[in-house]
Amino acid sequence: DGGDENSGKDMGGLIAAMVKIRERFGAAVAAVHHTGKVGDAARGHSSLPSGMDVMVFAKPGPAALTVELSNPKQKDGAEHPTMLLQASVHELPIIGEDGERETSLVLFNPTADILAGYQAKAKQTEEKVAKAQAAKQAEKDARGRIKALALERMAERATLETIEREVEDLAERLGFPHLAKKKTTLGEWRKEAGLA
Repeated sequence: DGGDENSGKDMGGLIAAMVKIRERFGAAVAAVHHTGKVGDAARGHSSLPSGMDVMVFAKPGPAALTVELSNPKQKDGAEHPTMLLQASVHELPIIGEDGERETSLVLFNPTADILAGYQAKAKQTEEKVAKAQAAKQAEKDARGRIKALALERMAERATLETIEREVEDLAERLGFPHLAKKKTTLGEWRKEAGLA
């Protein structure tokens, strides 16, 4: 009715109407919506995804006539693993106005070669994510070790110049030379620890 998808009030009204239909008829109500330009989240106000019990995200798959379905929200259970489906054109027992037989698309499990390629790509993505997470954790651990060394040496009353060199050496040995701290940061740490 001309409502604004970016308005919490308008989207709240839409959700309330969906709830009324569900309660009145005891039926599941499905809304079909679009993503934004980036394509990874629903357009409009956040109240729409917040008001849904289940969300299924569909995007084109890696090959022609394939679709990838993911389940980013499942209110009362675990999200379903992402799956790939392949479409096939099937003739219907209906003759259209043009005298030709009508057709429809039917989704089914993909062929073995498409599925194998998809699974290989998914595995590469998982490995890339795991590697990035491991690198992030290693950097976090290195930051902790560097600060612990600096504070330990401060408690021993080493000079900031000495600590700066030792921290630089440790950061280099850990493989994160960019984490080396200058005297200004070390001085701040010393004040925070009450060692100034």
